[in-house]
Amino acid sequence: MKIKMIIAILLLIISLNISAQSTKPKAFLDKYEDVTVELMKEYNIPASVILGVSMLESGYGTSNVSQTKNNYFGVRSKKDGIWDYKKYEQDIESFDDFCKVLERKKYYRKLTTEKVLDYKTWVDNIDNAGYAESEHWHPRVLSIVRKYELYKIDEKINEYPLRDSTFVFNIWNIEYVTR
Repeated sequence: MKIKMIIAILLLIISLNISAQSTKPKAFLDKYEDVTVELMKEYNIPASVILGVSMLESGYGTSNVSQTKNNYFGVRSKKDGIWDYKKYEQDIESFDDFCKVLERKKYYRKLTTEKVLDYKTWVDNIDNAGYAESEHWHPRVLSIVRKYELYKIDEKINEYPLRDSTFVFNIWNIEYVTR
């Protein structure tokens, strides 16, 4: 009887843990989707990229750095010769600063001038510029974007059709396709 009770308790704990994990991404998206849409309009960076990176870097808003420093992107700054995670007064400042960090990169001008809104191209460029140290960063961000279908936010905002990982957009009546 004791073994059945222990098994039942363990199963309950496991199911509660799984349930809690599945609500984290939803709660994160509910809280930050509108913010990233506004940033997409301002900086021309796909909302899917902003969300995907922030979800990974902050553990869906549960990491110590995101909770204690309102830093959702792992952005670091140097103070008194020491590198540390940058602290923000408000969480939204972290999102805006991430866009400003990207805005200073060489690829930003090219991607925004060409109006590239394909999340994969953006993540490729961010990764190639050395944003993250982990070799797993790139596939993990892409996995998050795909798993939660974040690219649909970009599609909805821009009304550009997205077919699988192919992005079609039209500039001056010329259709471009990226993969």
